[in-house]
Amino acid sequence: MNDINKPKIQLCLSPVSFPIYRQKELLVIVTDVFRATTTICAAIHAGVKAVIPVANRSKWIDYKTQGYILAGEREGLILPGADFGNSPLAFINQDLRGENLVLSTTNGTKALAVADESNTVVVGAFSNLSVIAEKLIHYNNKNVVILCSGWKNMFSLEDTLFAGALISEVIQQAPDRYQTNCDAAQASIDLWEKAKHNLMAYIQKASHYERLMKLGLKDDIYFCLQFNTTEVFPVLTDNCIINQNLDHSM
Repeated sequence: MNDINKPKIQLCLSPVSFPIYRQKELLVIVTDVFRATTTICAAIHAGVKAVIPVANRSKWIDYKTQGYILAGEREGLILPGADFGNSPLAFINQDLRGENLVLSTTNGTKALAVADESNTVVVGAFSNLSVIAEKLIHYNNKNVVILCSGWKNMFSLEDTLFAGALISEVIQQAPDRYQTNCDAAQASIDLWEKAKHNLMAYIQKASHYERLMKLGLKDDIYFCLQFNTTEVFPVLTDNCIINQNLDHSM
C-alpha cells in the first residue's frame, strides 16, 4: 500500500485541541489512564452491560432516581451519592452482569463528550492496550486520533505514555500499516522509549501521580499502569459505552 493510501495515526494532547483533528471517517481512541478509561475497562470486565459517560454532575445525579448504578469523582474524590468512585480496583471481583453504570469524572468523561461528535470512539488504557493494537492492525481502515484527556485540558504524562506504547506496539507488529508522520505521535514514542523499562519510577514525574498519592491512591496508580488486565474493547455508541467483539470491523 502506498503511503498516501495508508490511514494515519495522530495524537491529540488535549481535548481543547481536538477540533483541529476532527474529520469524517475518524477512529478516536480516548484515554484517561488515571483513571476513567481504566475504570471503564474494569467495569465492563466485571460484567457491566453499558457505561453511560456524563460530563455534567447535575445530569449525572438525576440517573440515581432511575435505578442506575452511579460512579463519580471530582478532583480524585468520590462524589456524594455515588455507589463507586473512579477507582478501577473497586470493580475487581464484582459481579455486575447486566448492570448499567453512569460515570462522571474530572477529565475522562469530558474528553469522551468532545470525541462523541466523531464517527467511532473507543476507550483505551494500558489495561486493554493489546486488544486495541490488534484491532488497529487487523480491522481498521480509518484515520486514527488518540485523544489524551489530560488534566483539566492540560498535558499529562500518563496519557501520552499510553499513546506512545500503543503506537509502538502497532508499529512493531505491522510497521507498514499506518502513516505516523505526526510530531506529537513521534514525541510520545520517544517518551515511551525513555519510560518503558521502569514505568512506575518514571511516572513519579507526573503531576497527577502526586495528586493521587496525596489521596492515598498508590494502589490505583499501580493498577492503572498494568498491561492487558482486561480483554475488552469498549466502544461509545449512542452515548453508551459497550464491549464490542474484536472481529467486528470499524
